[in-house]
Amino acid sequence: MYERFVDLDFLGDEHIVYVENECIRLGVNLALGGAITYLAAHGKKNLINSYDWGRQVQLSFYGLPRPYRPAGVEISPDWAHGAWNPISCGDAFGNRSQMLEYRVEETSVYVKCRPMLWPLNNVPAECTFETWYKLNGAQVEVTSRINNARSDTTRYPATGQELPAVYTNGEWWKAVTYVGNTPCTGDTLTVPYTLDTECWPPRRLFATEHWSALVNNEDCGLGIWMPSTTQFGTGSYESDGTGGPKDNPTAYISPHHEEILDHDIQYSFDYVLIVGTVEEIRAAAVAREKARTDLYSWRFDGCRGHFWYKGITDAGIPGKNGCLDFAFAAGNVLVAPPQHIPAGKTRLVLDAAIEGDAPVRVRRTVYSGEFHNNSNRGLPPEEEMTVVEAAGRLTGNGERREHTLSLGLPVNSIGFEVEFGGAGRARIWSIRVE
Repeated sequence: MYERFVDLDFLGDEHIVYVENECIRLGVNLALGGAITYLAAHGKKNLINSYDWGRQVQLSFYGLPRPYRPAGVEISPDWAHGAWNPISCGDAFGNRSQMLEYRVEETSVYVKCRPMLWPLNNVPAECTFETWYKLNGAQVEVTSRINNARSDTTRYPATGQELPAVYTNGEWWKAVTYVGNTPCTGDTLTVPYTLDTECWPPRRLFATEHWSALVNNEDCGLGIWMPSTTQFGTGSYESDGTGGPKDNPTAYISPHHEEILDHDIQYSFDYVLIVGTVEEIRAAAVAREKARTDLYSWRFDGCRGHFWYKGITDAGIPGKNGCLDFAFAAGNVLVAPPQHIPAGKTRLVLDAAIEGDAPVRVRRTVYSGEFHNNSNRGLPPEEEMTVVEAAGRLTGNGERREHTLSLGLPVNSIGFEVEFGGAGRARIWSIRVE
């Protein structure tokens, strides 16, 4: 965890703009890049930890190279191994991000800042962050965006992202979610547990209802719903069920994606913070899940849809043609975001133009509904989950049409990846599982 480098006197009302409704009060800190430093139900304690500037609820993006060591810049020895890492609040030396613009309405806040690069001393990042917060009952609906303008135009591969990083006070240290294979049916919560006092680095779980929460011993607290992923990281640091906003004990939760952050990308994502009991948090998340119309389908209209690659460099951010566009060779892999795929889904359908004739293998990870006691450095061998494969072929002369691949055995799984066994080119407008 981070060493405390500054006395946080930025939690006073002179730096925070508040909005509230009949259920909750939200505090957005203009001195810390528009990060959330206050969130509570009326009459209840603040949920958010601000022991140092690496906590709060804030944006934190990661890009290559790693380690990121620009010449002539002082680098924190604790983070000399780190990647390019702009964050909302400031850097490891205590230099704050620059607020560029903000607007406050009755129940909403917009903020735009120039973030600092966390490991470096007083180096503003070549990007801006924007966030839109909107209250809706006991929920905060959030859209966040990074506008990249890096002078380094190298085409780097995907890196893991926190979307966003959420730190609660040590009192809210029980991680709760649903990781079973029958989401949104009222099935029993399968991962209610208290994190170890020193559960760091975070552990990984696959929340098949797309939410997870940190709650206190009375099962009340803060949840986050993220529709585009089931992969969450969660952990705790020196937490024993006690502690306030300026105390070191904390717990952490974050939805995760692997993402390609092009030097000039505008990358947006949506999530919802939910304040309440476990039952209220789950009910709110499930209601949102049941209202979705995009389950098991992805379109590449101006974005990659959270898909990424192994061994492939594509033609860039999908533009006006609205498709993934890349050449492939034997051993290259197209990787889908981590979504729960029910056993009844047996086919992968690509709206694509394929040039070439290549055997492919579709691989999926069979999900047992277990919680994996691993760090973010990868699963140890004894906890590898079972992988199933199906063979297929992608053939075409460059004409756009639908291509169908088998998913193989009818089993519950998390995500999929397509490994190419030959060379060719693919332009893919959409992918669906049916």
